[in-house]
Amino acid sequence: MTRIVFLLLGTLVLGLLLWHLGPAEILRTTAQLGWHALPILVCYGVYQAMRAVAFKLSVLRSREVSFLDALWIRLSGDAIHSLTFSGPFLSEPTKAWLLKRRGLSLAEGFAATLTAAVMNLVVGAAMGTAGLVYLLRHAALPPPAAGAAVALICLNVGFLLAAAIGVGMRIYLIGSAIGWLGRAGVLWGRLKPDVAAINRMEDVLLGILHDRPARAAAIMLAEMGAQLALVVELAWILRALNITAPAIYPLAIEAATKFITVVFFFMPLQLGTAEGSYAVIFGALGLPVAAGFSVAFFRRFRSLLVASAGLAAMNALTRKQVPPGTMPDHWQG
Repeated sequence: MTRIVFLLLGTLVLGLLLWHLGPAEILRTTAQLGWHALPILVCYGVYQAMRAVAFKLSVLRSREVSFLDALWIRLSGDAIHSLTFSGPFLSEPTKAWLLKRRGLSLAEGFAATLTAAVMNLVVGAAMGTAGLVYLLRHAALPPPAAGAAVALICLNVGFLLAAAIGVGMRIYLIGSAIGWLGRAGVLWGRLKPDVAAINRMEDVLLGILHDRPARAAAIMLAEMGAQLALVVELAWILRALNITAPAIYPLAIEAATKFITVVFFFMPLQLGTAEGSYAVIFGALGLPVAAGFSVAFFRRFRSLLVASAGLAAMNALTRKQVPPGTMPDHWQG
């Protein structure tokens, strides 16, 4: 019920922005992209390819997963993430299950998905902190937005410190957190955690991030390459809209909006929240607010295209022959 309320609120925000900015102006700026949509989509394709490279490298036995399988599995998980209220709570287990169908153990599948997710969150938190600090220093953020930016910076820094300590000291942070929730009575019944199994999965995860620094660095570089593709995409969109802005602006905007997918993970395609966030940031930087709305709208459109491809990929992957002994436990007699 709560998620439906948030979806309705997001739809309301979207409607209010449309009414305030004027549908004609938004349609004009969106249509202005024209042929530029093709290279912009190519940039997004590069982003997905680099994320697939990072995902493949996150698999301990990476040679057993081809690049194409890694790409299709990532797109399948992203489709679930984008189109449902479940966010990562269903998309990440789906990726682990699809890796199991490729011949890995479930622990290896979960470790790979979490490794890729953690590295992506680390890059996003670092970028987000830098972007929000830039906005606080150089943009005219409204007081509520400035307060939210400070809170997000604190959350990012806290996450980065926890991740560094956990990996550096080989601490079972995930197992410890879930075990604490179980002891506190938050988890019960079928949700009662098997901390020993979670720790075994974290052993695989830490085996990559802590014991194989070259592999961890390669994953980090791939994730950074993916984010660079998004910065280039945004720069191209601004150019297509004939918006003259300092070269730092695409990087600052992309970095500052990293919080959207994390904070509003439960909102399908971040409906309304993305438009509102882009509109505030564009306005604070002295750029046309309608352009910010159009950027968010176009990015949602290309995400829908990729989500459609992800659904097709998941259908193809689940139709493939399952290696013996790798069927989901609830299918085995």
